[in-house]
Amino acid sequence: MTPRLGKAALLLGPAPESARAALEGLGLPVITVPREKNGLALGAILSLSPGLAPAEVAESAVFLHGLGPRELDAALEALRSAGYTGMKAVSTAHNLTWTPAQLVSELTKERSALKKGRRRH
Repeated sequence: MTPRLGKAALLLGPAPESARAALEGLGLPVITVPREKNGLALGAILSLSPGLAPAEVAESAVFLHGLGPRELDAALEALRSAGYTGMKAVSTAHNLTWTPAQLVSELTKERSALKKGRRRH
């Protein structure tokens, strides 16, 4: 599965408009993933056209694809500056086969593990 878009950001769940604006300000194509597409793998969603309807997912997450190190740093800084506090992920060969629900589940587990690790120190 080869994503059609070279660089893109997927907005999963109730992502604030400020996150969309911050990423579009960097020239990234931004796709809001609707609930009916949540059963598709992230790589398949990246093959769809942008401009989809708003999503209905419990947690907000931004999925960044195809960015180089400097572009990734700029995207993360733009999200921070926009006040976005939701989850963030970068595409990998492994997670492109996941559905949005699987991605959010994994990010939630990672967040929980990090919080537990901080409490131990």
